[in-house]
Amino acid sequence: MRRTKQHGDPRLGAAIFIILGILSLVAGLVFFVVTRRKRKRCSAPVSAKVAENLFERSTIGTGSNKSSVSGYYPVFEFTFRGKKMRVKSNTGSYPPEYKIGDIEEIRVNPDNPQELVSGSGKIEVIVSAALIAFGLLFSGIGVLIALSI
Repeated sequence: MRRTKQHGDPRLGAAIFIILGILSLVAGLVFFVVTRRKRKRCSAPVSAKVAENLFERSTIGTGSNKSSVSGYYPVFEFTFRGKKMRVKSNTGSYPPEYKIGDIEEIRVNPDNPQELVSGSGKIEVIVSAALIAFGLLFSGIGVLIALSI
């Protein structure tokens, strides 16, 4: 019977999977709670015109791990409580989600109309669910590895 050489400690692999799983699970839950709270705060419906789509590029990471993320961020114009507002959304997309001149129903925070949400919120739910699912999957794999040791 030939013996195979084992590389590394399986407990380390199990721990890494469990830690990554827990981090992903927590990130998904936090993202879900934060976006739901923002949607609750932004309770005043407003019809807004898409004035422009600002193209922005952000750099993520440092050194050799740098990468850039690009997107179009809609700028909405609307009137709230008699005051004309022009607000850039914090949510961008590539390609642009909205066409210039479109009229969209958005929701603003009555106490701070610079804070707004647009769209149905489905993307936030999908992102949260994906993070939670990956968290459960990775944690489960880690537990299975730990139990097989």
